[in-house]
Amino acid sequence: MPIPTCYFSNGIDIGDHIIKGKLIGNGNFGSVRECHYKGERYAVKSLCKCNKEVGINDVAKEIVMLQQMKHHGIVNLIHVLEDREFVHLFTELCQGGELYDRIIDRATRKSIDSLPCFSEHEASCIIRQVLDAVLYMHMNDVIHRDIKPENILFVTKDQDSQIKIIDLGLATHHFAYEPPLDEFVGTPYYVAPEVIKRSYNKSCDIWSVGVVAYILLSGCPPFDGANDTEIYNSILSGRYFKAYRQQFSQTIVNFFPYFKNFTTAAANQYLIHYHLPIVASHVVLAKILFIN
Repeated sequence: MPIPTCYFSNGIDIGDHIIKGKLIGNGNFGSVRECHYKGERYAVKSLCKCNKEVGINDVAKEIVMLQQMKHHGIVNLIHVLEDREFVHLFTELCQGGELYDRIIDRATRKSIDSLPCFSEHEASCIIRQVLDAVLYMHMNDVIHRDIKPENILFVTKDQDSQIKIIDLGLATHHFAYEPPLDEFVGTPYYVAPEVIKRSYNKSCDIWSVGVVAYILLSGCPPFDGANDTEIYNSILSGRYFKAYRQQFSQTIVNFFPYFKNFTTAAANQYLIHYHLPIVASHVVLAKILFIN
């Protein structure tokens, strides 16, 4: 598959003409830097074509999906440039940093003053935006497969900043008529049990959003372990960290049973019909949390 809608530099290294700034992060298969190009500032993900882990078809697939995703909660792909060594993906620059960094900051502060990591109101505002973007992807038959705080960026440094989902490097198209996916991908803390069992669909993203919500409220992952294997075993067995249950409002605890079999369709109906904090739909982690 050729690189779509791409300007090829005819032997000139585009990288030599990009004013590279600070390293923003390392996504799946490529580093991301703040860069200046033709007077504009971008976040540029550079994918090395000689990297054996990155197939040209994978790069093309990520570009196609980013071009298709026209949603305010998903990072906007602006340019795609290719030179002899790299494919450069130019996206809008989000200057507010990762949700992960804000969680670390809040969790550190929590250890000092014993306050929740994020308030239920703050968490609900973030999760509502994340869920809205995820539902858009699902409506377009795209599964992200790596929803986590590192892939959720704030547009500005404001406390109530809009968020955007990034890094579709592991995303894939999956249609309702197709058999379940069996490729094991994702990040250990956030991967759904059905992914571990290698038989999953769009709902794996909803599980991951639930884990993010739990971390926003408690400052710690619900499923932990000394290594990946222990984490996966915790997820499969439903052994989760319960230390922060008392911080949740009765509204959220009472609402958990409704989402025992939480699905993409239920999430969509929730957005449309309910005015309770959206985070209530996710802290339950879809199947097991606090339903005893």
